[in-house]
Parts: sequence; C-alpha cells; structure tokens
Amino acid sequence: MKLSRWWRCGALLAAVALLGTACQSSGGSGSSTSGGEKTLVYATPALPLTYDPCFITGQQTAEILTNLYSFWAYYKVGTLPDGAPGDSTQAGENSMGPGMLKSWDLSPDGTVYTLHIRQGAKDSYGNEMTATDMQWVLDRVSHLGGCPFVTSNMGITDVSKQVAVVDKYTVKVTLSAPDPIFVRMLAVNNGAAVGPEARKHVTSDDPWAANWAKANAAATGPYKVESLSPGVQMVLVSNPNFYGPKPEITKIIYKEVPQASNRVAVLLSGQAQAARDLSQDQLNQISQNKNANIQCTTANDMMNVAINAASGPTANPQVRQALAYAVPYDDIIKSVFNSRAKRLYGMVPSLYPAYIGDGQYPYSLDINKAKQMLASAGYPNGFNATVMIDTATPEHERAAILLQNSLKQIGVNLSIDTKPIASYTDALQGHTYGDLAIWQDHSLVIDIDYHAKLFLAPGPPPSFNFSGWLNPEFIALEQQAVAMPGGPQRDTVLQQMQAIFNQNVPWLSLANTPTCFAFLKKVSGYVWHTFNQVYFSDLKLGS
Repeated sequence: MKLSRWWRCGALLAAVALLGTACQSSGGSGSSTSGGEKTLVYATPALPLTYDPCFITGQQTAEILTNLYSFWAYYKVGTLPDGAPGDSTQAGENSMGPGMLKSWDLSPDGTVYTLHIRQGAKDSYGNEMTATDMQWVLDRVSHLGGCPFVTSNMGITDVSKQVAVVDKYTVKVTLSAPDPIFVRMLAVNNGAAVGPEARKHVTSDDPWAANWAKANAAATGPYKVESLSPGVQMVLVSNPNFYGPKPEITKIIYKEVPQASNRVAVLLSGQAQAARDLSQDQLNQISQNKNANIQCTTANDMMNVAINAASGPTANPQVRQALAYAVPYDDIIKSVFNSRAKRLYGMVPSLYPAYIGDGQYPYSLDINKAKQMLASAGYPNGFNATVMIDTATPEHERAAILLQNSLKQIGVNLSIDTKPIASYTDALQGHTYGDLAIWQDHSLVIDIDYHAKLFLAPGPPPSFNFSGWLNPEFIALEQQAVAMPGGPQRDTVLQQMQAIFNQNVPWLSLANTPTCFAFLKKVSGYVWHTFNQVYFSDLKLGS
C-alpha cells in the first residue's frame, strides 16, 4: 500500500547512515534493554492506515492490528512438517484454543454455541470486556466495511435475533444449521475483540464508532499504541491490561522504510532487528550474513496462474489441462524461490484438513502429453496468449519468463503484460486481464470450503474467482459443505470438490510459496501463524 499522502522521512531514503539521526524523534533506532525493558526495531515498507479491523488496507495494517487486538480464539501452536513451530490446522475446529474467550460449548445438534468470556479481561483504557461488548462487536462486524463476511461465515445473519447475552460473561449464539468453521472465524482479525472503549464514541451519525476507531485503538491484545509519526514510524508498547502474559519485548518501533534495499541495509547494519517484504534475492543476501538469518515457512500461501475460463481457447478444459502439463514446476521452485517453495498439488496446500493428497493431482511437466492434448482440443499449432504480472513482485516476472519458455514448446506464444499494482489488481479482480494472470494469496481460514468460497465463488466480477470458472457440480458441493458438521461425511464432500478442481484446472497451481521474514540472530521465537504475520509477543531478544 503506497502512502503518498503521508510525509516521508527523506533522509531515510537517501542514506542508511542518516536513519538513526533523521528519524529518531519518536523512539530512536536500534535495540535496547533497560531495567528489563526490551525494544525491537522492525523495518516495514509502510505504516498502517487505520486501527479499525473492519477497514484493513494491506498486510502492514493487518500485522499491526493482529498485535493490538486479541482474537476471540486462536489456533493452537504445534510443530509443522519441517519441524518449525506454527499453528496446528489439521484438526479443523478442534485446532482452536482460548483467546478472549476462555472456552465455548456446542449443543448436540451443532446449532447453539455458548461462549464464555474471560472474567477481568480489559482493553488498554481499563474497560472490562463483557457479554454486552461482544454482542456489540459482532453487530458492528455484521454491518461495517469489509467485516460482514466474518459473521456470515459464522452463520449469523441477524445479530439481534441470533446473539443473546446470557449473563455478564456469557453469550449464546443460535444458528439455523451447523457451521463447520464457526470457531475458526473467531480467529479472523477483521472480527477481533475491539475493546469496550470504542462503544463510548458511538454517535447517531456513527453508530459503530468508525471515525474514532480509525485513529484510536481500544487494544485488547499484548500491545497498545504509544505514538505515531506518519511516514516515519509507529511505536507500540506492551498493554498493561492484557489478560495474557506480558511480552518479553516491551516496545516495538515499526519503522517505515519504503525501499526494500534500504530495509536490508538497516537490518544488516543493526539499526533494525527485523524486516519484512523482501525479495528472494534479498533473502539470499541476508542468509549469507553471519549476524542475520531468515525465517521461511511454506504453509498456506500459494502462487497460481488464473486462466480465463469464460472465453478464448482457455475456456476449453482440455486446453487448460494441456497447459498444466507444460508448467516447469521444478524450475519455478528452484530458480524463482531458491527451493524455499514446494509443489502445490491442486486447489489447496497440503496443511488443509481433508486434503485429497499429492497423488490425486495428475499434472507434472510433460511436453509431449501437453502437445497431444492441445492438438486433441483443436489447437495443433497452439495459439497466442498473454500473461499479466504485477511489476511490484519480481517473482512474478521470473515465473512468467519460465512459463513463457516452456509454453513455447507446445506452440503457445505467451507475451508478458506487466502492470503496476493498482491496474493489475483492477484487471485481476475485474477478470479483464486477457488469457492468464499470475497471482499470489492465501486464505485466512484453513478450510477447503471457505477457500472455495473465497477464490472460486460464483457471481460477477469484481471477485477473487479470477478465472471466472463456474461448475454447477462444484458449486452444489460447496454449498452442501457450508452447513455440514465437521467429520468424515463433510471430508468426503471436500475431497470431491478437489477432484473436480483437478479435472477442470481453473488455475495453474505453480507453487506452495514461502512466507519469509528476516531477523538478526539475536531475535528468536518466531512462530508461523495462518495470517502470515509476525506476532510480536512470540519474539525474544537477546543481547
């Protein structure tokens, strides 16, 4: 997210040497430990644009809000397949543990949730969270900005009729049918536990305190805002009213460093201890420094190629299958991602519950088979096509060049259409990119049906169904799974959906891509979470 309307610290861009002097007015640079207090400087391309979870404008805003607000529930932390610590996702709803809610109960028929709020949990202003506050937050979420998807995916369509206050710390939610992702939706940052202070700023013109919440945070998480210098830095400090343990790092200086090369420089110079949003080449550079390391987790992020399924040659499923046999998967993983990525076998990464398995995705690089299928589809001489990429993501261009070279072998002459982020996003979501478009994203909730609703939902653009693929059988199965309780029968439906995807190839599944952050070696404790953000309270800072 570009912050052109905010003043920027010119010296920061001009030279790394000036970082420590030109931009220290609200917190300084470098780590410090004094009287048990520890400070971490984090280099980021942009500062958050709002404190309101219903108006998240980019990954940097999401990261800050994730640290300011408690979720109602959290994924339990376990060990990932590569041995690193991270959110456990395989158990579905049973993967979830307490947050602002200390516990919850579900009726035998799966339609009534009784939610128990922690007694004594307060926001950063000292207001205690009660059942009435949770009811108001859910009502706010159901009405405001980009939040209604949270309550709708919880099966809540009318808060006034479905969400009841039982007593001071108990809320009862009544659904019309079982909702298999209800608890996991309580861990979505858009629906986080905004503190009771926000309710004090409701007006007749602003019933959800949106104006107040844009510039103020009723924090319920481990940190609160101490100061903001637009274009320079934000300072977070530990929230004394947080219900959980005090984080070891008590101050976070979230410093705006727009240029990625400068983020590398301030990290390696020791003026910052953490940095985000770096290219693979920059990660390679950092990994070679004896004082720094990178933390990469290949989990739920993915890089795909949207295929125009509505018109042109690619509307033919057999053409899309042929293209899937012409993708240089191994080359992309090795040369684009320096082997940090993994194969993506179909619709979702392997950490999803009810994942159908790698072996059910039949496509690997086979040029002869791709030629045969393309000829059978009526294109023995291939065709001309374009692939759209985002100029801000160097991995897009590298993947596109490899794809271009490989598709040429089957007669598909691929031209690369580079677009700046704004027009790229408009064309992608508006389905106006032409033939192919490289995209990279992840799902907030680790559930195959939710993933399908997000990226393959029917309906006109703009939408995240970038390919415009519509399959009646797939849609019917997705709608069936929405109201099925978790268990073997639902898993069967989710696996049928994946099989239909594999057969129809709505997109080319390029890679299960890594989420990477860079740290000085004195920083430890990083844990992967499904949001692919750093939870500052996980971190520890040595001398």
